[in-house]
Formats: sequence, structure tokens, C-alpha cells
Amino acid sequence: SWGPNGELASGSLDGTLKIWDANTGTETRTLTGHSGVVTSVSWGPNGTVASGSWDTTVRIWDAHCGAEKFSLTGHTDRVQSVSWGPN
Repeated sequence: SWGPNGELASGSLDGTLKIWDANTGTETRTLTGHSGVVTSVSWGPNGTVASGSWDTTVRIWDAHCGAEKFSLTGHTDRVQSVSWGPN
């Protein structure tokens, strides 16, 4: 998912998210916390990233520092997709 400042967020089978500088191809941060495959990532407002995983959670991250802000639990099966609304 493309970020607002030329960054790219990717999810992986290893359960991590990575933030990349798309201009240089350099990895800038690794976000850890999921215990399953990360199937979806989406940039949100103010440098936040949402991620969905086979661990049944949606997590919200501060992409600037790599910290998890909070975890949304409630799904009983794998999360396949996340997306921010326009507002």
C-alpha cells in the first residue's frame, strides 16, 4: 500500500509488515506483532497503517516509529482485507 510520503507498506507470510522508502528501495522499519500471515495493509491518516492477518486481528500501527497503537479483535477467522474510509 502506498503511503503519503513516497513510502510503501508490505505484509508478509512471516507475520511482519515492512515500511520501505520507495525512492531508494531501502527498508526503513519492520513492524512485528502479528502471529499469522499478514494478508492486507492500508495507509490511514497521520502516518498510521492498518494490517489484517490470519491471526484474526486487525492492528493499527504508527508507521513513523513502528509501534502498534492497538489491536482490533473480534473476527473468528482470518482477516483478508482492510481499507480506510475517505474521512
